[in-house]
Amino acid sequence: MSIINKIINFSIIIISIILTFLSALVQAKDPPQTSIVYTKHNLSGSLSRWPSPSNTVKAIYEPEICIFCHTPHNANPVQPLWNHELSAVQTYKVYWSNTLQSYTEAESQAWNIDGFSKLCLSCHDGTVAVGSVNSRWEEILMNISNCIDSSGKLIPGSGCSGYIGTDLSGGHPISIVYDNSLVSKRNNSNITNSCWLNPPPSNRTSYVKLYPTQNQGGGMGVQCTSCHNPHTNRSLEENNGVKWPPFWQGTSYNDVCFVCHYNDCGESYKIWPY
Repeated sequence: MSIINKIINFSIIIISIILTFLSALVQAKDPPQTSIVYTKHNLSGSLSRWPSPSNTVKAIYEPEICIFCHTPHNANPVQPLWNHELSAVQTYKVYWSNTLQSYTEAESQAWNIDGFSKLCLSCHDGTVAVGSVNSRWEEILMNISNCIDSSGKLIPGSGCSGYIGTDLSGGHPISIVYDNSLVSKRNNSNITNSCWLNPPPSNRTSYVKLYPTQNQGGGMGVQCTSCHNPHTNRSLEENNGVKWPPFWQGTSYNDVCFVCHYNDCGESYKIWPY
């Protein structure tokens, strides 16, 4: 083999090694698009390796992402390794209609929210500072904006979708048992079949899952996390120009709704109002 050929072969090997190294760096630097890194739940600050992507609610300096909800040590005795201070609010005003079978109108004025929904509301009801976590001696400082006040709590500012408050009457019922008994009561009541319920979804096969609740004697039921995934957003809102609910479990509104609901019940599930 000539000297020139040896040099060429050696150069090819060196270039291959360099490209492999650069590829590894890119993969290490850019997490998958399904990562929480690219969502509004990345609240990390300027010291983070992956700082919050121009979110209106974010820390000033905090380098960690998971810390706002989780910690491996000194966690609140609630799964999964919960780190955020829980809201002291015991009951919430929730949705009610004359076809609802889960609770009475009187009960809807002060309904106990538990399970994973209680965890979500520890930030979203606006009563606890976003940076109030158990694993830090001091509260994580947040950027003050039209969505977060000087105390670090979420507020109902213009263009802010994070604040929900303690009046949940405009949203889907949560912390309710969803079982065959509920389906039977609903479908045997005096309503048209377009408003019927489907049998409870299987947690093994459905992306809409049921989670524990202690209400109504306890059982598996609907919580915030049944329809919303706090770690990623599967909706196609950035691709199709339609604004779906945040952190949606499906790629369209009806993909999620029709897991439990037999039909649209005359409603128009086309756009998220917030």
